[in-house]
Amino acid sequence: MGKGNLSANVVIIGFGMGFNPKQYHCSIIETTKGLNLYGVCDIKPDRLKEAQKEYQIKTFVSFDEVLDDDNVDLVVIATPHNTHAPMAIKALDAGKHVVTEKIMCLNTQEADAMISASKRNQRLLSVRQNRRWDPDYLTVKKVIDDGILGDVFSIDSPLLTCILNPMTGERKKNWVEVISTIGVVISLTRSFYLQNQNRKRFLRF
Repeated sequence: MGKGNLSANVVIIGFGMGFNPKQYHCSIIETTKGLNLYGVCDIKPDRLKEAQKEYQIKTFVSFDEVLDDDNVDLVVIATPHNTHAPMAIKALDAGKHVVTEKIMCLNTQEADAMISASKRNQRLLSVRQNRRWDPDYLTVKKVIDDGILGDVFSIDSPLLTCILNPMTGERKKNWVEVISTIGVVISLTRSFYLQNQNRKRFLRF
């Protein structure tokens, strides 16, 4: 814990990443007992200025600066997927607990290295799989677990992502569309079709 603080001091790495960092990271941390939103780290000055104005928290211009701060207990890594493993391992080796955004990393070799770093440093390593706790996902899980549909052998969950330029309205390419950055992702979204052995479909969300 941070000095004189009963809550774990959390720094978000990548304030501008994701669809809404305020809602999905800052606000949740602020309202979670046992966590203290201590700071954010980003390479873009305008994002740091926004975070400081909005939350009155500490800002960091580099990842190393975060790791050098003895008051930091936990880092949330919300950067492109191909950076998760090296950053997580470096943070764990620096004595910080780590939560990565989904996906955890690009392959099993990276995952094994991250887990090894967690074990040898005796620090927490977790992945923010928040969708597993959404009401629609929990409903689907309960329906399957209760056997209401029989033996389900097919789940169809389409994903459609379109990122538009807010100034022109045109579609723009983002890091999530680059295979070397995002890796291979199997994503369950909010649209479900469940099919049982009789090829009957149920539960469209």
